[in-house]
Amino acid sequence: MNSLRDRRGQSLVALALMMPIMAGSFFALTEANNLIISQMRMSSLSREAASAAYRDCAPFTDPARLEQCLTEILEKVEDAANRMVDEFDEGGAVIMSIYEDDGEGNAVLKQAWPAQESNGYVSHFTTESFEEDFVTTQKTIAIGEVFYRHRLLVPIQVLAHFVGDLAYDIPGALYEATVY
Repeated sequence: MNSLRDRRGQSLVALALMMPIMAGSFFALTEANNLIISQMRMSSLSREAASAAYRDCAPFTDPARLEQCLTEILEKVEDAANRMVDEFDEGGAVIMSIYEDDGEGNAVLKQAWPAQESNGYVSHFTTESFEEDFVTTQKTIAIGEVFYRHRLLVPIQVLAHFVGDLAYDIPGALYEATVY
């Protein structure tokens, strides 16, 4: 009878030791999965923004018509973002830019929309971002950038309890850019 009680006691101790490791692994895998899915969605949104800007807006030479076109695309992309990602309108932004070759091999910003910072984000691209031959070869470049403040499903304090300082390495902001 004592040996059966001893085995049960050993099993209970083993379970008590393993439970935090299993719970921490579960939480970490859940967050990793959420992060990967969010990054894939941001990639899809930036591709769609750049593609639509290049396809639908790049041919316009009139700045007012170009701005209207980019505004329409931006509304559609942000609407899709709000359906794909929770609270995108509060912690995310889409920026679209169109650059052209000035005839001398230099990139010139034709239009960026929104023109000012959006939700605290500013485009990572400038006219110096491109190699000279890239602009002359392409003639027109459209860029879609998506920024998003990633919200954790599990509070950081809970993750830190299980996985220690690793929890603080989880990125808080996601960024994706596509160049067409």
